[in-house]
Parts: sequence; structure tokens; C-alpha cells
Amino acid sequence: MSRQQESYLKVIYDLMLRYGHASNKKIAEDLNVAPASVTEMVRKLKENNWVQVSFHKITLTPEGEARVKNLLDRHRLWETFLLTKLDYPPDLVHDLAESLEHASDSQLIDRLNKYLAYPETCPHGGPIYVNGGCEARESLWGKEDQGPFEIVQIIDEINYKHYERRGLLPGAQLELKKKFSENMTVSLEGKKATLSKEEAENILVVKNSQEA
Repeated sequence: MSRQQESYLKVIYDLMLRYGHASNKKIAEDLNVAPASVTEMVRKLKENNWVQVSFHKITLTPEGEARVKNLLDRHRLWETFLLTKLDYPPDLVHDLAESLEHASDSQLIDRLNKYLAYPETCPHGGPIYVNGGCEARESLWGKEDQGPFEIVQIIDEINYKHYERRGLLPGAQLELKKKFSENMTVSLEGKKATLSKEEAENILVVKNSQEA
């Protein structure tokens, strides 16, 4: 699998977390490529049985999802190492991990995982699937009930510093107050805050376990 194919599969997976499926338009926007390029790549991914397309909705096949999770595990283990062992800040580890994951064979990843004591999440809250990381998480933007919710992951790792400055970090508690077409008002750790649609789409949450 080429790096370009891997990038497409990751983006499709992220879009599935946000919206339930991907589309040519959203993929083109996220990767900053021409729609025609997306159409051609999706065709190739479909031929390899990594994606499926129904009524212009693109989703991963079980084989495609397994490949993405393996890639994400490699990426997130390196992120964890860079943050916890080399003291890199969370907003800088993404690009380094992107390079390291491609230069690592399975034996190195297994040793890295053991060295890190089999973490279940990365610094951004992303699950490390091979270690039992939780998958039951949904985009805040898709929520309709008030909550309360706990933030468990920030998808937009490249702009992680922005979320950090706003206190939108894994573990933070919030409640949905009002939702409009392009933003929402929330109570974040007891304080009022307004989130844009884009911000809310990149925040994955679970229902607060205290509210069973």
C-alpha cells in the first residue's frame, strides 16, 4: 500500500467518525486535492476491497478498517513515545509520528508497544486498538441531547494547540446548551463557551460515566 493510499484511508476513517461516511467532496477538502484525483483513488481503493461506495457515500470495508487501525496504532504508539519519553509537546508529535510509522517494521512496533506498557490511547485521546482502546465515541457535533459528555479525543491533531488553549482536551467535561447551524453553545467545565461547527466535528465524546 502506498503512502498516498494510506492517507486516503485515514481521511475516510476520520470522516466516518465525524459524519458516518465520507464523500468525494469532503475527502478533496481534507487532502486539498482535486475532486478528479479523489474519484480515481477511490476507484483504486474499491478495486482492492478497502472501501465501498453506496449512493455517493464512501465507507471502509472490514479489510480497509483493519488496515487503518493498524496504521493508526503505529502512529499513536510513536506519538505516545515522543510525548511521554522525549517530552515533545502534543501539538508537535503528529508530523514526526507520521514519518516514523512508515520506517517501522512489525517487530519494532511490538517492542515499542511493550516498552510503553501497552497504552490504550495516544496523547490526543485516540484509541490504540491492539491494546483494547475504546471505539465507542462520537462527534460532539452529531449530539442532540444535553449530556453531560466527556471529551475523549481530538481528531484534528495538527491544530491540537488551538484546542489545548481553549481547554478542549481529553478528560474535559461539557454539556450542550444550544445548537445552531454553524456553531453551538456549551458549558465547558462549568463555563460558557461557543464552539464552531468545525471544532465540534473534531471533538469526540462519550456520555459521562457518572450519568448512568
